[in-house]
Amino acid sequence: MVEKLLIKKSFCSKRKLSFVSLSKLAIVGILISHKVTHSHTINYAHYDAETASLHVPSVSSDSLKFFDLSFKVSYTAPDTWLELIESSDSVDPRNTGNFYESESNILFLNSVMVGAQKTALQLLLTTDSGIPKLKYLKSYNDSQCARFLPGFKPYTGLSSPYCGSEYLHIDTLTGLPNLFPSLSEDKSNVGITSWILRVPVPYHYKWRIPLNPTMSDQKIEASPRGPIAVAINGVPIFHYERRPDGSTLIENYDARSDTVIQGELDQCGGHAGQGDDYHYHYAPVCLLDIHDLAFPIAFSLDGVPVYYGTGGTDYYGRGRYNAINNLPQKPLDDCNFVTMPNGEQRYYTTAIPPYIQGCHRAYFDESLQIEPGVLKERRQGQSNSYGGKFGEASTTVVTDFYVDADRKYHFEHQSFDGLRTSSVIYFLIDRDKDCWEFEYRNDRDLPGEVEVACRN
Repeated sequence: MVEKLLIKKSFCSKRKLSFVSLSKLAIVGILISHKVTHSHTINYAHYDAETASLHVPSVSSDSLKFFDLSFKVSYTAPDTWLELIESSDSVDPRNTGNFYESESNILFLNSVMVGAQKTALQLLLTTDSGIPKLKYLKSYNDSQCARFLPGFKPYTGLSSPYCGSEYLHIDTLTGLPNLFPSLSEDKSNVGITSWILRVPVPYHYKWRIPLNPTMSDQKIEASPRGPIAVAINGVPIFHYERRPDGSTLIENYDARSDTVIQGELDQCGGHAGQGDDYHYHYAPVCLLDIHDLAFPIAFSLDGVPVYYGTGGTDYYGRGRYNAINNLPQKPLDDCNFVTMPNGEQRYYTTAIPPYIQGCHRAYFDESLQIEPGVLKERRQGQSNSYGGKFGEASTTVVTDFYVDADRKYHFEHQSFDGLRTSSVIYFLIDRDKDCWEFEYRNDRDLPGEVEVACRN
């Protein structure tokens, strides 16, 4: 069986084929052309499954130039390479979801399911003096990790998954949910009535989910601080307990410290916490318009997947998902955990406490938690001339949250005197120091006080 990897090139000279054994994980020089007006000659690279060899055209460093980071991916037959085609569109690679850039100038192509046999291939593109190279990493044939990857497809641009030998990696550049939903009912931050003066500031997360969780016969108490899971769109998930020193065991449940019922969460089950980091405390119901319930809606940092069970209410999801009940027949334990008839371990979301994950049924490595640094000028308890103190609840109603054409974030709410609409407008001014300019407008249509706050 011979499969093809299609590469567009901007020169017409004939090149002989070089043979590279995949078993040696050799690096193969692949050059992507500049977009030009004259016609392209198409040369083929192909993988011969019988000889386990990749055949590629030989090229020299001065033959072609690196085009850009914009590619389209299409699927071919089972057990094949992917077809990479030069993009005809102008695409920002940071937002495509197919690639992301790491500190070492490596571009990872997502592990992608190809063909009916659900084979996922990992490729990576590196640049060496501007010359792209293609390296075959590993094939995961119907592995535990690979079978989750199709579930991420609706979240392209928000989260980028790839499979490693020990972890499912989930990379997200902003840590925020979709900021351009088609329905107002899916807007994040809207509906909060007890606002702690925090706003969602983007943060680049690189999550690691253990592929082989070490199960425990006993429940392990979840941390009341920091994330315990990550949603499939890359957004962190926290426990419902809002006291940083409170017990998270269900037998110690106290409604007064339940973030879910205290008015602090938006209609999607999340809010911005003390690090101005957006995260969920409740099932991410606003994903249900696009989410396939056959796939996890989140992944615990202990390695056990989280599936949507119930969670729709008249507020959370605005009544659209009240009738959905995807819970298994077998009852859940205090952690919302269950072992399925086929032996698979899962957590399920519920509309009642503990909502997502009440405790751990696998050992939890705290080093997998990621918490953004506090914006130093917005520390908890600091007074704000705008009104109130950072981190302390103020009574209001959050009415809108959006990003304008200039990439400025607008967080709007009823003014504290109830007479107008107020707004916090903020935008990035220094990427290296993670500094943001905040303008606090008592009236959204009039200029307000300006402050700068930095994480680093």
